Amino acid sequence: YSDISDPQKKSDVYSLTAKAINRFRAEMGSDVCRELLGLKSYEYSPMAQERTPAFYKTRPCLKCIETAAGILEDLIQESDIAVINGVLDELRE
Repeated sequence: YSDISDPQKKSDVYSLTAKAINRFRAEMGSDVCRELLGLKSYEYSPMAQERTPAFYKTRPCLKCIETAAGILEDLIQESDIAVINGVLDELRE
């Protein structure tokens, strides 16, 4: 939303965002990258890991993107189309 004086648009965006996040958490178990990667704690290394096919097999990123896209598709189908159109219009501006 771009008009901060319109509390309804802000509430609509917050509501859709909360629904999306809650569904993602329910499906994936978390919305925190570290947890999705199965890391127990923050593991800092100044060296980047080599990006090989084996590296990407350990990453759930594509599954997360697919899940999020499916959730958004479901929310668009379930939601009041006027609300969705309003949010999309705001994003296009």
